[in-house]
Amino acid sequence: MNAVMQCLLCIPEFSAQYYHIERERDGHLEEDIGYEYYKGDSRSKFLEIIKSIVNEFWAGKNKSMKLEELRSRYDQEFDRYEQHDSGLFMLELFESIQKIEVDCFAQAC
Repeated sequence: MNAVMQCLLCIPEFSAQYYHIERERDGHLEEDIGYEYYKGDSRSKFLEIIKSIVNEFWAGKNKSMKLEELRSRYDQEFDRYEQHDSGLFMLELFESIQKIEVDCFAQAC
């Protein structure tokens, strides 16, 4: 699952939602670069990406997901060489995911 989350970090819709949450928390959302592009249905896209991947793991369809497969399914501008502060991102990401209600989590309980 960690590998999937690391891949998702490079997906614009995913990382934009993360920074959207961070900016909203800080009260500076209107200053976020690219905000006009991602507002609107970005949350639903983000949730659908998370939900589809987590559903596959819960259903046992995937035990791992290759970078190229993830790239072809969810991203058109994947940059495998881009560096991120993945430690901080992962901590914030897991905290945020715990707040998101999706069907697969409800079924697992």
